[in-house]
Amino acid sequence: MFVLAFWPGSYFAAAVAPQAWRQRATPAVRYLLCWIVPHWLVFEAIATKLPHYVLPTYPAIAILVAGLLGRGGATWRNGPQSRWGRVLLGGYSVAWCLVGCLLALAGPVLLYRLEHTVSPQALVLAGGALPLIGLSMVLIWRLELQRALLCALVAAALLYAELFTFVVPQLNTIWLAPRLADLVEQEKPCPVTRVYSVSFSEPSLVFLLGGQVVLSPPAEAAQGLLAHPACTAVLLATRDRSRFLDALGGQQSRLRAHGQVQGMNYSNGRTLDISLYTLAPETPPVPAAQDEAH
Repeated sequence: MFVLAFWPGSYFAAAVAPQAWRQRATPAVRYLLCWIVPHWLVFEAIATKLPHYVLPTYPAIAILVAGLLGRGGATWRNGPQSRWGRVLLGGYSVAWCLVGCLLALAGPVLLYRLEHTVSPQALVLAGGALPLIGLSMVLIWRLELQRALLCALVAAALLYAELFTFVVPQLNTIWLAPRLADLVEQEKPCPVTRVYSVSFSEPSLVFLLGGQVVLSPPAEAAQGLLAHPACTAVLLATRDRSRFLDALGGQQSRLRAHGQVQGMNYSNGRTLDISLYTLAPETPPVPAAQDEAH
């Protein structure tokens, strides 16, 4: 994941790694290696590995890359000495270039696939980033790494402006939590309503609703709704509806749906169709005398 998470610096970090190891006795380099290596090894050793776990090492890696490249490092003389080392570094540069191109194209493609819209601004910025990535690759093969890094940084500025200014804000399909919170605020039966979320378990929903959310399976949500029907609501996707209805038993006829939110859970890629449900008040039995009069 490092080639993606630290892009565009990931290739340059790999290029200066041999030189950093040779200069490990230098106080500044030793300090940075002591910052990076133990932290990284700990998170490689544990079972759960998420890319952001090693983010505290990224400032040290950036300082190391800038310091060594500033001295004109990572030439064939200072880079890998073996043929296999050079082949691996060359392969890594190709992977680096492909990741950059995919990042540039991902924004317009995601907007078209998920929102069915075309953003001219995103296309222009992607068109500006792609040639710079290609130029960086040419400079890398010429071993002009300082100039290659400058080109890559300009490409990254265009790329991140594209993603965070014109793409991410328009991807409404993946922002389920804010849309679900708006639905609850519009349709909640009481000023303080307890919400059981069966099909969406992202912590952001809990924060947006002020903590009045219980992440639960269908049976527990049904029990909570039956116990306090006046001020309880349930967020439920279509795929969990049958189990929820089974848990309601004979009270299924009282179930009321209020609005619907469709989208994709970006954490697992699942498409969700979620509605807000409440329970209608129980109809009191008709007295026998009144029934006879009718």
